[in-house]
Amino acid sequence: MTESVAAANLQLTTAAFAEFAAGNVDVLSDVLAEDFVEHSPGNPSGRDAFIDYVRSAPVSRAKLDLKRVIADDKVCRHALPHGRGR
Repeated sequence: MTESVAAANLQLTTAAFAEFAAGNVDVLSDVLAEDFVEHSPGNPSGRDAFIDYVRSAPVSRAKLDLKRVIADDKVCRHALPHGRGR
């Protein structure tokens, strides 16, 4: 792993999450692969289907904090948001 690539992935993820948490659902199209796989049962996979789902889900209006991100030189593997309520 190269630290600079991992750091860039981490920065990209946290910046995109901040935009999403501010209400910009469209930012997901910049950071999700077209063949994005959602592992939560009942939620659709595929970037466009997932974004459409999120756009209509309560999470798009929730206040969120990012608690943990795991990134390496290829991808951000895990981002754990935490809801704060309204």
